[in-house]
Amino acid sequence: SSRLGSRQDSEAVADMAAANASEEFSGTLPKGSYPSAIDDLIGGVMSEHPYSSGFVDDLQAFVHAVSWSEDRWIFGIFAYHVLVFLMIWLCWRKWEGLTAMFAVNALLLVCAERLNTFARTHWTSFSSQNYFDESGGFAMVIVCIPLVMSQFLVLIGLLRLTSSLMVQSKRKQLQQEWQKKKEEAKKD
Repeated sequence: SSRLGSRQDSEAVADMAAANASEEFSGTLPKGSYPSAIDDLIGGVMSEHPYSSGFVDDLQAFVHAVSWSEDRWIFGIFAYHVLVFLMIWLCWRKWEGLTAMFAVNALLLVCAERLNTFARTHWTSFSSQNYFDESGGFAMVIVCIPLVMSQFLVLIGLLRLTSSLMVQSKRKQLQQEWQKKKEEAKKD
């Protein structure tokens, strides 16, 4: 009941904010432009949606919405992500491998919208239902978020390798300077 009360309180606050925003903007903007869009946005965010009671419920709704037995291609996407993370782990000390992984993942991320559009058009040839909406929600959750996470890991690995090379370079420079000073001291 406390959760229900807090939800009602937050809805009341959102309604008041939307009303204030509409009143505040009513004299400065052309009729029918931004206030209705703001009201729609706030109303859409704050309204009741199915499966909107929390992350766990959203996750359960997602799991139940996907036809796992018929759409085996989704497991191929998961296998690709496992392969990507395995390759990152195997290439952790090799900048060439990390750079190649970064380039491939970046290419997939850049083409994600086009891939989603292609899949939305041709979903009947490989899927039992159309998961690919115009906003790309499914593609973002299944493809893009894991790729972005792997990109962060690759960046961390590349930064670690770069800092290690900088330390090695500075050590060699200091060793050369020390050798040079040592040789000059012997000459004197």
